[in-house]
Amino acid sequence: MNATQNPPPGWYPDPSGQAPFRYWDGGTWTEHTNNGAPAPVQAVQYAPQPGGPAAPGAPGAPAAPGYLQPGAPVAPGYAQPAAAGATGALTPQGLLEDLKKFEGFAVMVAAGLLFLIATFLPWGDVKVQGFDAFGSPVSEEDSFNGWSSSGPWMLLGYEVDLPTLQKAQATGKEPDGTTDMLIMLPLLLAAVGAAAAPRLGKKLANGREIAAGAAVGFGVFTVAEVFSLSGSMDDLEGFGGGALTASVGIGGWIGAIAAAGVAVGGIRMYMAGKQT
Repeated sequence: MNATQNPPPGWYPDPSGQAPFRYWDGGTWTEHTNNGAPAPVQAVQYAPQPGGPAAPGAPGAPAAPGYLQPGAPVAPGYAQPAAAGATGALTPQGLLEDLKKFEGFAVMVAAGLLFLIATFLPWGDVKVQGFDAFGSPVSEEDSFNGWSSSGPWMLLGYEVDLPTLQKAQATGKEPDGTTDMLIMLPLLLAAVGAAAAPRLGKKLANGREIAAGAAVGFGVFTVAEVFSLSGSMDDLEGFGGGALTASVGIGGWIGAIAAAGVAVGGIRMYMAGKQT
């Protein structure tokens, strides 16, 4: 009987090291993981063949191939299991494989990295075309990225109104403000950090809920930020009397898409945990 070749279905230490436990369906490792203590595996009776190998778990029976033994062969597609007490390592190769499966944590990491790259791209573009007091043509372009304090950010930026802009023009100083990245970045770090804790062998109470909540909050806030910037850019055009054009830059739109990806990854990770 083939039943003597594999251990019974149940929760076992994850041979990939990506979670404390992973579910074995009796023939292969599944995508379901468990960060807590697994339920006891129900004993399954096997009828050994005369002269054949003993059933798994029987006295004197050898470990089944891939049965979570350090140094033993493991199920296809999984890394060699670590020794007892070792923690799972986060590797680029493992994250890439999980990303191909659209696994929640990998999606969060990839989208988070894309967001960080986007912060260094223009989040707002301003262009002035016209004539100065002497009738000479004037054409100037400027932009600000996610780290600039000169942008009309939703919460920590300056107010986009005529007195503020007139004062800035008269004094030659940029309007007072700072960047909303001081809010967005901590939300992103909280989401990824809480999601990564179990993979690093760290116990975090309600970590899955914290990661999902921070990821969704980060996504909603960032998307709202970009639409707020879009409205501010429209207001800036009104102050220019037709000579000034302003719009959200490519960095802003990429950042919004990436933030939405972080939120989707957080939701997928939370739902996968609930299913297990």
